[in-house]
Formats: sequence, structure tokens, C-alpha cells
Amino acid sequence: MSEKINIIIFFLIYVLFTSCSHYYYTPNSQTSPLFKEKGEARISAAHYGSEESTGFVMNSALAITDNIGLIGNFMYGDDEDNDSDGKGNFSEIGIGLFIPENNNSVFEVYGGFGIGNVKNHYSNDLESKLSFHRYFIQPSVGYRSNIVEFAFSSRFCLVHYNKFGYDYLLKEFHHITDIRYIIDNKNFLMMEPAATIRLGAEKFKIQFQLIRSIPYNHKLKQEEVNLNIGFIIQI
Repeated sequence: MSEKINIIIFFLIYVLFTSCSHYYYTPNSQTSPLFKEKGEARISAAHYGSEESTGFVMNSALAITDNIGLIGNFMYGDDEDNDSDGKGNFSEIGIGLFIPENNNSVFEVYGGFGIGNVKNHYSNDLESKLSFHRYFIQPSVGYRSNIVEFAFSSRFCLVHYNKFGYDYLLKEFHHITDIRYIIDNKNFLMMEPAATIRLGAEKFKIQFQLIRSIPYNHKLKQEEVNLNIGFIIQI
């Protein structure tokens, strides 16, 4: 009888500590401004949703010459699920080259650097806090008119985790396996293709973007799909 009770208790503990998945990386929205000339500026804001988290993103871009642009992005997301939740933020800047064509098509490539933090809360008030740097290069091609725009981009990323913190008691549960994997490897490569569609007027459009984050030869616990819906304003 006592053996059965022990099995039941073990099962309940296992369910309690595995009822919610915890992720340590979520792809942010991609900035594809599709500039045509110097002086253009674009600002966008969107709500995003993925498997375990939701949040908002803000992107900005400025054409400082007829072929060079600057971008800056921010993302915040969280997930609340009773005793287990997670939250994080990410900021990045970049610079790139854009080449407009006579038929309204634009080729562009941006590269940059970002800083992110992710905090997970587990049952029994246990926590982990991780920080990372991300380096990226993002080529894309798109079409731009006054009414409709679309872009296809593919971001190549190196994510480097540089700060680690977690409650000692997490060592007693399976969550520590995912954290130890990050500590032991630190660097993770991803390819992140995205499709962006914008509809509306010349200065204001509704924007839809779907992103897939494809890990390269690693098993980082991450979210792999991100859908964001918002708007973009041309200044």
C-alpha cells in the first residue's frame, strides 16, 4: 500500500512540475522598411503571439542616405499560467543597405546586434534568469506600392547566452536540464525566414508578419513560430 502511495505522490509531483513548458528564446519581428530614398522613416507596432507567450513589438527605421538605412527594434512578451510563467524583453539596433528598382521592387540587407533577457517562474516560487546577445544578418526582397507591400526575408542569427541565474532547488527537477544545456553550449545558430504583408494607404498600412525560427543542429528550448499583427506608419 505504501509503495502505491509513493508512486502516486511521485506522479503528482511530476505533473506539477511538467504542466507548463518554459522557453528561453522567442524570435522577434523583422524590420523590412523597403526604403526608396533618403529621408524616409517608418515606425511600426504590433501584437504578437506564439506557442507559449504573447506580447508587443515596436520597430523603427530611417534612411540616412539613398542606399543606407538604420533600424531599431524592441520586444516584450510574457506568459502567465497559474504557478508557472515567463517573461522577457529584447532590444536591437542595425544598419543596412537598400537598393530600390524601377519596378517598385527593393532588395535590402541589414545586420546588427541585440540584447535580451528571459525570466522563468516555476512552481514553488523557483526562478531562472538568463541574458543573451544576438548578432544577425537579414537579407530580404520586397515589393512596395501605395496600397500594398510584401517582403520575404531570412534572418541568420547567432545567440550567445552570457549570464545565468537560477534557484538552487531547480537542480531537483527536470527544468535544470534545459538550463544546463544552455550553460554548457552558450552559442546557438538559427535561420529565421519571414513573410510580411502590408495593406492600406500610402502613409498608413495594416501589417501581418509570420516568422519561423529554425534551429541549426541544437536543442535549445525555444519558440519556433511567431505571428504578429499591427500597423506601420510612414513619416
